[in-house]
Amino acid sequence: MTHEKLNKSDINKLMDKDKTPDVNQNHIILGFFEFDFSPDIFTKELGLEPLDKGVKDDKYLVGSKKQHEKVHECNMWTHEVKTYSKDFIGDLIAKYIDEIIKPRVDTIKRLTKNCIVQLRIVQYYYDGPNPGIYIKREHNKILADINCSIDIDLYCLGD
Repeated sequence: MTHEKLNKSDINKLMDKDKTPDVNQNHIILGFFEFDFSPDIFTKELGLEPLDKGVKDDKYLVGSKKQHEKVHECNMWTHEVKTYSKDFIGDLIAKYIDEIIKPRVDTIKRLTKNCIVQLRIVQYYYDGPNPGIYIKREHNKILADINCSIDIDLYCLGD
């Protein structure tokens, strides 16, 4: 099986239409899944606006034109910080943990005794320092303390 390299036009189709692929697109997302209460409790208790939230069996639309209907498989709530920069992705992760997660550890632990917690890191890498990821020991301890798994997706799309 052979794979063709994406050209700039193809890459632009993958990107937000108002952004150019000259700067890395970074997403750091904290998600909570499979809990048995209203997702609005996360919004209130954490003092954060969600990227997305849903209740099991509720329908929602996906796709660029919101034309495909899906059903939430479980209750869920996510928060995201999205940036366009050439900063090291590891530094952005550290900042998210220090500013978003660390001050809310006790609240997160109280709310997530019986749910799945996930930190998702997504980078569309075009230019800048190598997209190496280093998570400090103290940050690993914070993530372990809230029983958080880590999902990392790096898309290296530069020339």
